Order: sequence, then structure tokens, then C-alpha cells
Amino acid sequence: MFQDSDLYNKVLALSNVTEDDAWMFAFDHSSFRQEIIDSVRDRLFTKGTNEQGRIIGVYSPASQRINPEKIAGTPYTLKDTGRFYQSIYMGVFRDYFFIDANPIKGNDNLFQKFGDGIIGLDEEQKEWLNERIAEYYYEYIEQVLQRN
Repeated sequence: MFQDSDLYNKVLALSNVTEDDAWMFAFDHSSFRQEIIDSVRDRLFTKGTNEQGRIIGVYSPASQRINPEKIAGTPYTLKDTGRFYQSIYMGVFRDYFFIDANPIKGNDNLFQKFGDGIIGLDEEQKEWLNERIAEYYYEYIEQVLQRN
């Protein structure tokens, strides 16, 4: 009798839900991936910090003389031409994701110079990400329940 009920079918459907499926559902949204990448770009541009929240460097008076947009004493933004920002991308797998970019700028490798953490997520971004992933997990579960 219970096996013929709608509730039974929903419980059965939920028993097949895996964290991997919910994870992939969350990251299947290209807008979500873009938000994550944009948050990295925004942190670099507005704060000039790495994933530990440390300022990666500050412009010198000489930099300001060469380019008046680089105010001496303000944090590096790493956005001279925009190529580095445009090269930032994200890969998603069933149990993790990564953020990467082309770090070559002229003769410099930005990762060697400033560390890989320039494209990592800081604590605030991680908290935001966890909240957003939880929202997508709930949405996924709701969709599974509605299908059954």
C-alpha cells in the first residue's frame, strides 16, 4: 500500500540523489560559474588582495609617473590590458572545481610573482559560495521531488 503512494515514490527518488549530482547541478549553471569568476576579478580590481586577504603589492611613485591611473600607494589590480582578467576560467569536476588563468604578462609570470592565490577565493568569497551551493542543492532536491 505504501509502495503505491506518492510519498513512497518521492522517498525512492530522494534515495537516488547523490551529492555529486547536486554539485554538478549547481555548477551546471553558467551564470553561477561566471559569478564566481567575476568575484575573483572584482576582488583583484577593488581590493588588490589574494585568497588570504593580503594586498599583493602597491604601486610606486614611478608607476604613477608612467601611468597616472596607477596611484602610488594603492594596491595592484593586475588589470593593465585586461588580458589576464579575460583569461580567468573555471573547471568543474564531480567533487571539486578549480580556477585558473594565463599568468604570462610580458616576461613575467604573475603566479610566480604574486602566488597562485591571486585567483583563489578569500574567506568571504568561500562563505558566499557555500551559501549559493546550498541554495542550488535545495533547488535540485525540489526538482527531483517535483519530477516524482
